[in-house]
Amino acid sequence: MTWYKHPLITGLARWLFFTVLFALAPLWVLALGLRLQGIHPSIVKLIQQGELLLICCAIAGTGIGDLAGSGKGFPPLKVVCTALCLFVVAVAVGGYTQISFMISRQEVYDFSFVANWSIVLFICTTVSGACCVVLSRH
Repeated sequence: MTWYKHPLITGLARWLFFTVLFALAPLWVLALGLRLQGIHPSIVKLIQQGELLLICCAIAGTGIGDLAGSGKGFPPLKVVCTALCLFVVAVAVGGYTQISFMISRQEVYDFSFVANWSIVLFICTTVSGACCVVLSRH
């Protein structure tokens, strides 16, 4: 069997495509819509209000969901991956809530700080979610 036909690789590829890329669809559509209007948004402009944090919650949730009904193999690793995903959800929800409060009170906040940390959290979420998908196959 070639490496790209391995069930683990195909399962991970399916998860990346149907979960991660589809979760990012609102940002792709927003960027496309702005470009069609002649506006060339930066990544900071697209995620400055914490939109990527909501996407992190969805990705982490699917990772936890994949582990929920999986077999009995590797229980300590499954607990660690689930805990990481729950941590990501807690941080993302807390961050998004804080940003929303600041917006509703019309407070000034650092857009680039929000964008940078949203990207870091998104990468952590994708890695921990991928680990959940891999472990759910065992």
